[in-house]
Amino acid sequence: MLSEQQLQTLYNSLSLTEKVGQLLQVSGAEFTADGEVTGIGNSKYTPEELHAAGSVLGIYDGERIRQLQAEHMRHSRIPLLFMGDVTAGYVSAQPMPLAQACSFSPELVRRLARSASEAAASQGLHVTFSPMADVSRDARWGRCAESYGEDVLLSCRMAAAAVTGYQEGTDGAPRLSSCVKHFAAYGAVEAGRDYNNAEVSERTLLSTYLPAYKAAIGAGCDLVMTSFNTIGGVPVTLDRRLCRELLRNTWGFDGVLISDWDALGQCEKHRAVDRPEDVARYGLEASVDIEMAGDHYIRYLPQLVERGMILESLLKEAVMRVLRLKNKKGLLDAQTRALMQTCSQAAQRAEGVTLPLSVFIRVTDDDEIRTINREQRGKDAATDVLSFPTVNYPAGKTAGACEALLREEFDPDTDACAIGDIVISMDHVRAQAAEYGHSERRECGYLLTHGLFHLMGYDHMTEAEKPVMRAMEEKALASIGLTREE
Repeated sequence: MLSEQQLQTLYNSLSLTEKVGQLLQVSGAEFTADGEVTGIGNSKYTPEELHAAGSVLGIYDGERIRQLQAEHMRHSRIPLLFMGDVTAGYVSAQPMPLAQACSFSPELVRRLARSASEAAASQGLHVTFSPMADVSRDARWGRCAESYGEDVLLSCRMAAAAVTGYQEGTDGAPRLSSCVKHFAAYGAVEAGRDYNNAEVSERTLLSTYLPAYKAAIGAGCDLVMTSFNTIGGVPVTLDRRLCRELLRNTWGFDGVLISDWDALGQCEKHRAVDRPEDVARYGLEASVDIEMAGDHYIRYLPQLVERGMILESLLKEAVMRVLRLKNKKGLLDAQTRALMQTCSQAAQRAEGVTLPLSVFIRVTDDDEIRTINREQRGKDAATDVLSFPTVNYPAGKTAGACEALLREEFDPDTDACAIGDIVISMDHVRAQAAEYGHSERRECGYLLTHGLFHLMGYDHMTEAEKPVMRAMEEKALASIGLTREE
């Protein structure tokens, strides 16, 4: 992952259009199956604006996600975030959240969320718009089944469990970021009608409708979604008191705040502002970072910044939150990805394997690798690298002498032989690079190469094994110039 300083450098290198583009989320319907702009006649966006977009919602097919990302990177320096509703399973159907709440088991909710997260993230999805933490007490409301019901305590426990399940992952697998919704009091709309006003007292708001969102934030959710409704006549999406002062300043939420579908546009239609550009200004001032399926940010923020009508510092804080999320999802460090490919090829050449190999590589931090160690190895400690081989080599044999065995692991989807998984902690990379006096690139390359040779049958458990494995590592690293002096 990039450091905070590197993220700042990246931000400074972006044009104003590129910065504002990170705050634009568009529907997958704007693109063809292979990622090209559809050019549909009623699109709100120009092709240039679509190419600048920071995220896409509503695409769930893994192959289409990969195609769209590849096409997007022909026009942009920054990859897309893919978001969608994963509320009741992904491939395998699960009970709706209201039914899950009937179990009175936060542990069950956590496990269900974890299962759905692993399935969806494996296809390339990054964010789920779930859980819905809206307390619902009016059966006329059409979204009751998406909630955990009418009880405040139960809603708190279930929302927190869902966030944990979505975001915890397992075995180094990718995981979804959780976006809790709909902040705030969406379940309190008058007569159960969407987009309506919520007339709730301050006491009722604080004691009944806000606690479940706070519990989800306490569980570490990466995103929060604003609601369509008004409270006291003020649209929540433009409400500085709720979004900036309460959510951010009081509760300490520093993740991404995203609007619901065209919620900013609804504020204009409902005459909550005098001019359309005011929607963009008030939304950013309220600290809404991403506009979903709308065009007010992309249309008006550049000119508002250029005219001095809004501080660029507000734009920067929003864009930086989006970049930090992309960084957390492993989307920004192209250099690290290129290094991994180079090291993988070098290790394979050193071993003399002619078959194409595939390895799942997870770059993470000490907290996650400690969790993996605890769950998989019974070792409650953070380590620098973990290897999980899928091939059982005969005693004394390595991959170069076992191509027939490798062929049994051939995956037609990747046209390669899958030999296992590697997990690397970037916290350890940075610390060990400083300790040994060489670059983080060298340390990351060494740990990756070390893990690769484990997957190809090498070990260092005995004094006889250590020099053999070490010699192969140095041979591979030297072939690509990744020396200790770098």
